[in-house]
Amino acid sequence: MKLREEIYRRLEQGKCDVLGIGISNLPLIRLLCKMGASVTARDMKTEEQLGDIAAELKGLGVALVTGKD
Repeated sequence: MKLREEIYRRLEQGKCDVLGIGISNLPLIRLLCKMGASVTARDMKTEEQLGDIAAELKGLGVALVTGKD
């Protein structure tokens, strides 16, 4: 099995945490969701501060953990 296929297979069955919901991580989060991974995104900003980004991620099924605590 090719490495790429193995990575896709594992992501379909796995969970991923992404630290920081910034410009560079948004495409990564979208890709992980598209590949079937269960994604939790964590950021020190609140959902209110993230605004439309938080709404988009929730729509993709991403679990959000926000705030300094």
